[in-house]
Amino acid sequence: MAKNCGCSARNAMTDEEFNARGYLFCDSSECKYPAVVAERDQLRAEKADLEIELRDYKMAADAEANRVDELTAEKASLEQRVRELSADLQAVIRKKREMEAAVRQARAEMREAAQVEVQLWIDAYPEDIWVEPTKEQWAAAHDALVGLGMTLDKFSGAIGRRTAQKIIDAIRAIPDEPQKTEGQPVKESGDAK
Repeated sequence: MAKNCGCSARNAMTDEEFNARGYLFCDSSECKYPAVVAERDQLRAEKADLEIELRDYKMAADAEANRVDELTAEKASLEQRVRELSADLQAVIRKKREMEAAVRQARAEMREAAQVEVQLWIDAYPEDIWVEPTKEQWAAAHDALVGLGMTLDKFSGAIGRRTAQKIIDAIRAIPDEPQKTEGQPVKESGDAK
């Protein structure tokens, strides 16, 4: 080895330190420093390449992590929207059920009112005041009206038509049941899922 050979100290120094101290490379065929330097330079180059790859990988991983965060936030937003829509749907279903119950109640009240009205018509002519005519009385009334050029049938028919029309009018005043709509029926009990 040459007197000023820096082979042994070279590995621990930067290029600036090595040159500042005035070290030289030796010419000895036994000196292994040039091979070590070449291997070191190759390792440094590989390290630089790996650092670039690592940096690129970290950037890609960060981008993927950001995308995952975005997708997670979007998923949370969609889940919240689904919960809101589900709550809205439940409110609509409850309102529909309340309205259907109110309509059923109104129909029941109208039917009861019609029955009361018909019963009032019946009760307006109690048999203890307007006693049911006997066969003989019917025949006598018929004969009397025929004597005047009329028939009892004409008056009986008119009374029957008027009574029947009042009953029909009361029945028609009751709304029809709502028509079933196409599609899935709404359950009457429990929450819709």
